[in-house]
Amino acid sequence: MLQVVEFAANGLALGAIYALVSMAITVIWATSDVLDISSGAQATFAGVVAAAAGMPWGPVAGVVAGILTGATIAGVFQMFHLRGALKDPVPIILSTFAVLIMIESAILTVVGPEGVKLTVVAGVVEVGGAIILISSLVAVACATASLVVVALLLRFTPIGLNMRASAISEKSARLVGIAVRQTQTFAFVLGGVLVGIAGVVAAMLVGLSYSSPFSLTLAGLGGALLFGRKTPQAAFLGGMLIGLAETLGQAYLPSGWSAGTSSLVILLVLATSRNAAIAFSGARP
Repeated sequence: MLQVVEFAANGLALGAIYALVSMAITVIWATSDVLDISSGAQATFAGVVAAAAGMPWGPVAGVVAGILTGATIAGVFQMFHLRGALKDPVPIILSTFAVLIMIESAILTVVGPEGVKLTVVAGVVEVGGAIILISSLVAVACATASLVVVALLLRFTPIGLNMRASAISEKSARLVGIAVRQTQTFAFVLGGVLVGIAGVVAAMLVGLSYSSPFSLTLAGLGGALLFGRKTPQAAFLGGMLIGLAETLGQAYLPSGWSAGTSSLVILLVLATSRNAAIAFSGARP
């Protein structure tokens, strides 16, 4: 039983990384109707920068790197706005996918295949006889605090109200005087903050390499879709569930099956949920 608790704690810590990426994808997707495929790459870039900077400034440098990459994607998005090319989402998705590939290649070139890790906290704590890494607790705390801040921002601030209005209907938001483009740009920057934190946590917890961008994007997208991409809270739960399933699968399933545990969870939930139809549609929540 204690072993199950330890594995579950590790799974929730991994899920915290996925949850942060999922929340970033959801905030951007709902507000701007843009699916940002580069979120995992942005998180990896942020984590690599944090590891390169080291302590004590590594976490700050990583979050700043995430914000800068989010702002860069926002600039690309605004270029599509100016060209009037937003009716077709495929070019935008391909652009963010190109960013993912470029960041992945840059990390492989600069860092090499071995990867990097950031040591922030070390040690373990004993909870009811179970041994839990302090870094795991920090990861879950960071993700939970980020969720609370985002939820409060969306619920109680003017920019949050504008984001929610833009998510419901961009046209209606414009009619009541909301600066939709600026609101959408802020959503990308907020997403950059979230993936920056995700990158720092990932560098601290599991380490990052050139192969991390795709896996983080896949898990983050799965978390965002799992419960219908309606709210950051749903994305948070989706990411946590995927991390938990992945860790328990690695612990208790044969090696040939463990790698596909998270994908199996995504397929089962989407196949049996009423949210499956709207999760992949262009309509906003």
